[in-house]
Formats: sequence, structure tokens, C-alpha cells
Amino acid sequence: MLKITEYWAGNRFLVKNIIILPVLLVLIFSASCREIQNELDHYLVAANELWGFEGTALVAVRGRIILCKGYGLANKEMGIPNTPQTRFYMGSITKQFTAAAILKLQEQGLLDINDPITKYLPEYPRPSGDKVKLRHLLSHSSGIPNYTDDPRIVLKRTMRMTPEELIRSFQYKALEFEPGTEFRYSNSNYIILGVIIERVSGQSYEAYLHHNILHLAGMKNTGYARREAGIPDRADGYTQEEPGQLVDAVPVDHSILYSAGALYSTVEDIFLWDRALYGNSILSRQSVEAMMTPNLGNYGFGWMLENKYGRRHAYHGGFLDGFNSIYSRWPDDHLCIVVFSNDDEAPVKKMAMGLAAIVFGKPYVKPIRKTPRVIDPRRLHEYAGAYQVDSGLYRYVIVDNDSLYTNLRLEPRQLLYPQAVDTFFFASDNTRLMAFGKDDSGRVDELGVIDEGIIYPAKKMLIDSLGMGELPVIPTVLPYEELVQLTGIYWLESYTDENNIKFTLVIAQKEGKLFASIGRSEPIELTALSENEFIYPASEFRITFIINGDGNAPGCIIEMGDAEIRGEKIR
Repeated sequence: MLKITEYWAGNRFLVKNIIILPVLLVLIFSASCREIQNELDHYLVAANELWGFEGTALVAVRGRIILCKGYGLANKEMGIPNTPQTRFYMGSITKQFTAAAILKLQEQGLLDINDPITKYLPEYPRPSGDKVKLRHLLSHSSGIPNYTDDPRIVLKRTMRMTPEELIRSFQYKALEFEPGTEFRYSNSNYIILGVIIERVSGQSYEAYLHHNILHLAGMKNTGYARREAGIPDRADGYTQEEPGQLVDAVPVDHSILYSAGALYSTVEDIFLWDRALYGNSILSRQSVEAMMTPNLGNYGFGWMLENKYGRRHAYHGGFLDGFNSIYSRWPDDHLCIVVFSNDDEAPVKKMAMGLAAIVFGKPYVKPIRKTPRVIDPRRLHEYAGAYQVDSGLYRYVIVDNDSLYTNLRLEPRQLLYPQAVDTFFFASDNTRLMAFGKDDSGRVDELGVIDEGIIYPAKKMLIDSLGMGELPVIPTVLPYEELVQLTGIYWLESYTDENNIKFTLVIAQKEGKLFASIGRSEPIELTALSENEFIYPASEFRITFIINGDGNAPGCIIEMGDAEIRGEKIR
């Protein structure tokens, strides 16, 4: 098949040296576009049917859109389809706009990225604030801990929080390394940058971004997500709960994401942003080059950078409950690929690479159809447990309703289907596998996630090593009467957090199971270790109820990471 890039390369001599009717050129180019467009569309239709992809995709080469189309539904209840005009929350793709705003302020002479945090936020604790420069924040090399790794923040993600409250959740914690010596992705960096934008410009983050970037790029369908403001043509976010069943995702309050991930947009608006980055109407060439220059970890300013197919490739993904997105940019070919999904398990990064491979005429992984193998559900328990991927990073494998699920720490769980002995495939991407290994005694002691020929290993851990106690193979089942005595509303207050965080916790029972929720968050099912000790196996969450002589629970103690939070039942 003749690819667009091959067509231009192979016909430069023809176009330059031979007089050809313009209409003939249009016909040849249009035919090539149609072939590629059809292959792109077939790939996305297969992704919708076999991977459950719901969303919108755009592919454009040298300023010309080849494909821009919606797949699946933006709102399942109302039957509203996804379209090129559908607005999606795009998570961490927000970071490149925050980075652009900082560089714009530098061009305006209002700041210097080589200055320390304390020059603009004098109240930020020293000596950390004097060591960390804005450049370190932009490139994730500051050493500041990631606030979204804090279970207390994750549990409160449906509540409104100010940027100052977000900063207070991490500002007193020790740096994880000396600034500028390592790369470690931390959303905290971009929260600080958002507050600096407001301090320096005298405007809100939202207003400065609108007037200095979005408006200039013509991005009329992009903005800052606020719960109190309705967003027309917005996709609803979904996640998988049961096999093949999408349910409403947790309604995150976007104030908790702020300048690290609170923007929404359309694929068409991101295309306008892509075109603007080739000019100088918004940022100077020097600033754009700074964004696209790799630092530690091959991260620029708001961009992941690599070489692929002998070409430069810049990209960034974005994830939040109910949404998964990626914006992929190939500057040598002026190729722009945007995939927005309102199914948070959609393999959007793999899809973007597949779309690029089609344009470049390279091999790619195609969606395939698989039939799960039938196995005895009782065997699933031997795979359950916590597996260490890296220092501080764990993959959890959980059995629920005779099905196996997995998730990384603090992320939504993903359904696994049996494929062969000790091997499973992901329901959201059946080309991605999870294989379990056993020791000499036949006990499962490791796993490997296999994706596009690369193995990502993890070693099975004893739950004791996580400070959560020994996890039984078959959880404790408590009688209804005992569960009811634990239910109620608890007022909680942190005694080990500098900010003394306070909130309410609702404990409810349903069908013989205990659930916990904070604010408007989705209830999480707790696993009983004893009559008064429960854990949530998908994260570092443990709750111990204080039982009095009457068998009632007037209080509780929650352990999350290194924090201990005590609660008193108020109702």
C-alpha cells in the first residue's frame, strides 16, 4: 500500500520537474488518503468491538485531517454517540499547557525557570523550596513526592480542594532525591506550577490559560473543568466492573487535579494546538524547543520524548476515573494523532502507536478475538496477592465473584480472562498477557505482564511486608448482625499529618459485605481479616473497628501508608 509519507517522498521529483494537471495530483493524493483512512477506520472499529474502545480519534498529516471520527457512546443511558465535537477530560495532557503557560510568562519577563520555588512562593518550606527550581518541576526531577500516591488524597478525590490545600498535603515531606539528579513523575510538580502562574500573572490559572494560549490557538472547545459549571457535549466516563460491563466511573472533583490534569478538550481542538506549535503565534521557537528537549527520563516539559521508526516522537497520556487519552506528535512528518476515550481501561497508547504504524507502513498489533478458557474458580485464589514491581510500586491480583482482577497501586482494577495454564489475558486489551510463575514447591511466587514482546516482571510479596497483616486465601465471612454493628458515619481526623485532615467516612453493608466511602466517592468493598479488622486489597488501606462490651463500634482507626487516622462514630 502506498503510504502518505512514501507518496510525498517518491513524487517530489515528479511534482517539481514535470508539468502535471493539478486535478491529477489531487486524485492521486485523495486515493492514497482513502486507502489509509479505510485502514485506520477498520483498526478503530476492531478496537471498539474487541477491546471495548469508546471514544474519538483524529489522525492528520501536514495539516490535513485524514480521519476524525467517534466510536461507541458518549452517554450510554441516553444513547448519545461519540463525535469529533465530543468533549473529554484529558487528564495529564493538561501538563503541556501548564508548561506552555510557564514558558509564556518567561517570554513576558515575569519569571525565570532557573529560579527556585521560594522566589515566587516565599512561604514554601525551606530548604526544599530553595533547592527546587521551576525547571525541576517542569521536568519531574524535583524529588517532591507525588501527592496522588497518598491514599488520603485518592479517597477524597470527589471532594473540592484548593491548590493551597493540595500543596500542604506534600510540602513538608522530605525530598525523595536531590533535585536535578533523577527523574520521577510527580503530579505535585505541576500543582506548584499552577499556583506560580496565578501569583505571577495576577490571574486565575484558568483565565491566564484562556487568554494567552487557548484563545490564541482558536481552541473554543477546551477549558478548565469545574463541577459547578456545566460542560455541553461532554462524554460521561465509564469503567469496567463486571465482564464486558461498563459502569459509571467515580465523579472526580477536578479541583483535586488542578493544573496537573483538570482540562477538557476535543480531538479537533488538540489538532489546532498541534498546528500552533509549528508556528510562533503562541510560543517562540526557543520555548517550543525547550518543551521538546529531553531531560532525565527522556521527559521534556510536559512531554515524553523518544525516537521511533527513525523519527522523533513526542507524546503524553492522561488518565482519570472514566477517561483515558493520548496525544501523539511526530514533528519530522507533521503527523498528529489524538485518541480520547471515555472508557478508562481503553489501551489508548497502543492504539496511537498502531495508527502511526499504519501511516508509516510499519507492522502493528491488531485487535484479535479470543475465547476465554474455562477453569475451576477455586484455582484463582492461588494467584491472588500483592506483587512488587519496583520500590514502592505494587501490582495487586484479586479474586472477586469467581473472576480475577489486577491493578497497580491506587488505580482501577482490570479484568483478566484465562487463556492457558497460569496465563491470562486482559479484557480491555486481549493482546496483553499476564503469566504467573511458580517455585519448586508449586506455589505462585511471581508474575509477568507481557505486552508487545516486552515482559514486566513482579515478585509476589507477603502482605505482612506491606504492613497489612496476613491475607487469608479465603477471607473471613462475618454474620449479618456483626456487620450491622459496624455500619454508620464516622468523623475522622489525622493525627500524623501536618495538616490535620478531617473528613467523614460512611460504612455500609450490602448482601453480607461491608463497604466504605468518603464524601461522594464510589464505595469500596472491604475484606474481613477478623471480626473488627478489614482491608481494601487494592491499596494500602486498613481499618480496625474499636468494639465495646455491647459489641458496637463507637470508633475506628484507619491506616493508609504511613498515616494513622482515628474516627469517632457520629451516627
